[in-house]
Amino acid sequence: MTAAKTLRGRTDEILAADPLADLVIMGDFNDYPVDPSLTDGLRAVGDLSLLKQGNLFNTSYTTNPDATNGTYVYQDQWGVLDQIIVSPGMLIPGGVSWGLGSTKPVVLADDQMYVPANGIPRPSRSYTRTNFHSNGYSDHMPIVTTIFW
Repeated sequence: MTAAKTLRGRTDEILAADPLADLVIMGDFNDYPVDPSLTDGLRAVGDLSLLKQGNLFNTSYTTNPDATNGTYVYQDQWGVLDQIIVSPGMLIPGGVSWGLGSTKPVVLADDQMYVPANGIPRPSRSYTRTNFHSNGYSDHMPIVTTIFW
């Protein structure tokens, strides 16, 4: 929550100077799109109808984790910890803008996935505790989105 409020403070400074500033905030937030750090601390909503002045739009909100989709696996369940969040200015077509519905996790290569003997396919991580896996990538899947420039 502290990190979200700090980020929100800096975002508010930028938006105070230019309410239509084109901002893209992205990364591993270590929280789900519905968690209070994102919905309350950062004020990032996932429904365009809730986009009132001051709210940000979490483009990752509609990523529905299921048996094969998400950005990471924990206890054999896919989840979404990786977010791409945009400011209201990014939702105005023309100029710099976000491509509606374009955010999604992707598998770039077959060897990015690891299938354990007793679990679901998951990202092939570089480390398991202190063990290094030379053929690993990350414990998270990359996410992509379309930005029009």
